[in-house]
Amino acid sequence: MSYETTEAKTIFVKAHLQLDPASHYKDREVAAHELLDAIETTAKTTGYSVSKPSYGVRTITHMFHGSVSAVVEDDRFFLYVEGPPARRITDELGIEYDPVTKGFVGREQDKFNAPTPGAPSKKRSAVAVVAEQIVALIAEQSEAKRRAR
Repeated sequence: MSYETTEAKTIFVKAHLQLDPASHYKDREVAAHELLDAIETTAKTTGYSVSKPSYGVRTITHMFHGSVSAVVEDDRFFLYVEGPPARRITDELGIEYDPVTKGFVGREQDKFNAPTPGAPSKKRSAVAVVAEQIVALIAEQSEAKRRAR
């Protein structure tokens, strides 16, 4: 007889991560860079310009409306918005590292895709969650510039 082990694997891996967080450092770092690359590719294919001012940084710009930097620092992923006021968006970004898939996922359940019967609901795509944040931040900048005129 063959047993289904997906849920048990998730339990063991998440417990291991809690007991020894450093054991997943390299996987988190790789996942953060993969997320950064996915955001760059997606932004470019949808009309945004992307620059690479330094290693682990991508600045996403929408013409004259504003820009947001997506940054990987060690194994952490965050967004940085130049002022005024300058902001660093980390925990409120809405993504988390999944040690089972070795990638970042959204914290919320994915309402865009219907769940498979009997399977746990999927989490939102980390790329979609970050894109949503970037677009909202650029819109804020655009509105602030419009009011300043």
